Amino acid sequence: MPVLMSNYVMLQRNLIYTGITRKKRYSSCLAKKVLAYAVGNVAVKKRYTLLKERLSVVVWLLRYIYILSLIFLSLSLTERLSEDCIHI
Repeated sequence: MPVLMSNYVMLQRNLIYTGITRKKRYSSCLAKKVLAYAVGNVAVKKRYTLLKERLSVVVWLLRYIYILSLIFLSLSLTERLSEDCIHI
C-alpha cells in the first residue's frame, strides 16, 4: 500500500479501502496528510484489466465444450440405437 505522497497516483479512496480491508497480517502507518489526500481522491481512473475479454474467452470455451459433449452424446446414443435394432 502506498504510504508516501510520491505515490500520489495510487492514492485513491477505493485502493486505500481495498488495502485496509484485505490486509491479512501487516499494517502500514499512513500519515494524516497522505490518508486525507487518498480519502478525498474519489476520482476513479479506468482500469485496463482485460477482464471482459478474458471472461469472454472462457465463456466461448465453455460453450464449445458443451457443444462437443452434446455431439458425442448424440453419437453415442445413435450407436446404441443402431446396435439394438434388428437388421433385416
